[in-house]
Amino acid sequence: MEQKPWRKVLYERQGYPDNFVDRGQFLNGLKKNLYTRTYAFTEVLVATGVVTQELSCVCLFVSVYWYVQEGWVSPFSLLLGGVAAIGGCGLLFVLFQSPHKLLNGFVISDYMSSSVIFVCFLCGVSPILKTLTESISTDTIWAMTVGMLLIHLLFYNYGSEGEKISNAISLNAAIFASVCLASRLPQTLHVFVIVTFAVAMFALFPHLRAEANVRTCAQ
Repeated sequence: MEQKPWRKVLYERQGYPDNFVDRGQFLNGLKKNLYTRTYAFTEVLVATGVVTQELSCVCLFVSVYWYVQEGWVSPFSLLLGGVAAIGGCGLLFVLFQSPHKLLNGFVISDYMSSSVIFVCFLCGVSPILKTLTESISTDTIWAMTVGMLLIHLLFYNYGSEGEKISNAISLNAAIFASVCLASRLPQTLHVFVIVTFAVAMFALFPHLRAEANVRTCAQ
């Protein structure tokens, strides 16, 4: 009597042992690399540029702070350079906007008013920031700064979407780190310059970079 072919069912006896394996059907339904996505080298190289740029921003900020603290760079020269950089970034940001907004003058007026409000507010709170952490030891300040900068890098939006991505946490951590470092500077002008530089590096520059990436992808 010819034996019936084996079927993958459990509700009937087929005359095969329990550990029987049909060589013809074994792993036929296995699907390998179903959702694998291949990346081109240029695409990966461009994507890593965002990470390296943010790491460079953090290193540049720490280097500038060190130069100001050691007196190798005067706060006046850094302030002039920061004003020129912020003005250039603002001009590029305005140029990236639509012509309709430029004709109405909304972008330029909003940019100028926000800049004036920020400068006046920071001038007023700089003496407070200078004495904010007098009761905290310097070693604790360094540890808090390193931790906040690491949080800034971990939660920064590098272009991916996920629950762990939070621009607000990343920006607040960077500004908190800059305030901790600025509180160890000798004068109020140093505090004002360093915090302004931190806002330009961690708040304004990412928006300008995002606008540039959008323009580049659109072309």
